Amino acid sequence: LGGKVTVKFTIAKNGQVSAAKTKVSSLANSAVEGCLNKTMMKLQFPAPKGDGIVIVAYPFLFGPG
Repeated sequence: LGGKVTVKFTIAKNGQVSAAKTKVSSLANSAVEGCLNKTMMKLQFPAPKGDGIVIVAYPFLFGPG
């Protein structure tokens, strides 16, 4: 299993991830994509400056082990 999954996620005003969704994936494996999205929801970031939210699209690259 290998490929690239780009996850789009939102960092809320308090630094918690409030939403995470697969934007693009070449893995074609919904279990891995779902696990990645669920894990992203558990992350905590520093609170964004300016009391706003931040929307990020981040690529994760996976290679065969």
